Amino acid sequence: MDVLHTHWLMPRSPNDEGGLFVWAETAVSHQPSRDRRKKSAQPHPFTLTQVPLTALVRQINPTHQQKLNQHSVTLWLPTNKFGPTPSPELLHDWEQDAASPELRPWIVKGIRFSAREAFQFLVALNDNDVELRGVRLGGDGRYVQHLLNFTLEILAQQKLRPTLVEIRDGRDLRYEARWQPILDSEQDARRLTQLAATMPAICRADAPDPDETIPPRAILDSFLNHMVDAAARAWGRKQGFYLPTDS
Repeated sequence: MDVLHTHWLMPRSPNDEGGLFVWAETAVSHQPSRDRRKKSAQPHPFTLTQVPLTALVRQINPTHQQKLNQHSVTLWLPTNKFGPTPSPELLHDWEQDAASPELRPWIVKGIRFSAREAFQFLVALNDNDVELRGVRLGGDGRYVQHLLNFTLEILAQQKLRPTLVEIRDGRDLRYEARWQPILDSEQDARRLTQLAATMPAICRADAPDPDETIPPRAILDSFLNHMVDAAARAWGRKQGFYLPTDS
């Protein structure tokens, strides 16, 4: 049974909108037989290849007709002498290394969604029982589902407002209109604190330096801001969205 991962990529530049990186582990691959602990980033040895991953993504969200954006990300993952440590959800019969794992960089191939595409995919994923497709969600996948549910609650309660965001690119300065969640209640504060405290380490594994990981709250805020903005824009573009229905 494969393990599906969903990883939020924070914007890294003024023109970067961030996005959702989807990849999967598979036990169909053979366990490496030699020491794979390298200082430089190496290809992850048991990621699901593009063809079956693409098929899985389209099964989860068949309404997505656009070409899928293949992408690769370097993740710092716990590593033993055989390579990256498999997720606990991955069923396999590989030999285990009793030594404590070390963080090592691995190049992971998958699919990248824009914020708008990510919202649609995550809603479809939320409505799917992926285990019926021979797939389990990794810890990051289950966590992102909690973030999506929080996003949907924000939208259902209409706790959002328009705002202007300052975008500075070198000497150039511009402003962009965005929809922003309003999280001003005590319940919101407790929810945010809990979500930040329970964020799986793999959600922060794309940091350039493992000793300087991105704060969980920064990732959480980035996800909520971009998902709320993407959903509000998508719904606003629907024809007749604000028009009253015929009685």
